[in-house]
Amino acid sequence: MGAYYLRLQFATGRLVLSPPDGHFCVTPGYSDYIFRDFQVGFPEWVPNPRRENAMYAVVKIKNQQYRVQPEAKVQVPLLENEVGDSVTFDEVLMFADGDDVKVGTPNVEGASVAAEIIGHGRSRKIVVFKKKRRKNYRRKNGHRQPFTEIKITGITG
Repeated sequence: MGAYYLRLQFATGRLVLSPPDGHFCVTPGYSDYIFRDFQVGFPEWVPNPRRENAMYAVVKIKNQQYRVQPEAKVQVPLLENEVGDSVTFDEVLMFADGDDVKVGTPNVEGASVAAEIIGHGRSRKIVVFKKKRRKNYRRKNGHRQPFTEIKITGITG
């Protein structure tokens, strides 16, 4: 069979053959009494969505790095722009279009990510509780981090 690897996917409970070309397939009828979701027959080739013609970029927004794809919605730290505005991020650290991968030093030349601001909001509350034992010292505070939700409209590289 060559350089195929047999491994168990714990997320789906399937036994998987991994060839070197980035695709994976479910083995037919193997251990059918253990893994109920197998079908007997010729294995159906399923392309890996993270490798097959995937365009993505790693972009730096407000000193945090995000892996973005076109049409993806991302929550980033609060931006000053209004809802409906278009923003462009020029700090692209990595750009990939299928098998063509460009890594910047530190940024990729001429690459940018265009996005549209969908809305502003505040994340769920976290509780900050300070205590010193035997001293009757207790302080309880809450914090909600503001964020901006953006939709990636295009990646150019």
